[in-house]
Amino acid sequence: MRGAAPRFAGFALLVSALAGGCGDTGKPPSWDTLLSDRIAGARPDCKVSVPTPGKIAVACPDLPPAIFDVAPTAAYCLRGTRDCEYAITQMVLMLPPPKPAP
Repeated sequence: MRGAAPRFAGFALLVSALAGGCGDTGKPPSWDTLLSDRIAGARPDCKVSVPTPGKIAVACPDLPPAIFDVAPTAAYCLRGTRDCEYAITQMVLMLPPPKPAP
């Protein structure tokens, strides 16, 4: 059962990709969309946007936005679930920690 969590996470990423692709365009979602949704889910206190294709901007309160290139993380995601989860976790860890609640 040790490998169940990464498999479930990969399955969740696949389902979110398929669900996100059911929009009006008929095209599958981009890596920009998939990764920005994952970061927004991990850090709801920050505003996540896609300023240009291939870039993700994450603006946490009282801090300048952090800009991430999508291609390196997407390359990890193409290698498999474990690598994808690792790359996304590293992106989130690069952000400043959330402020504690008062």
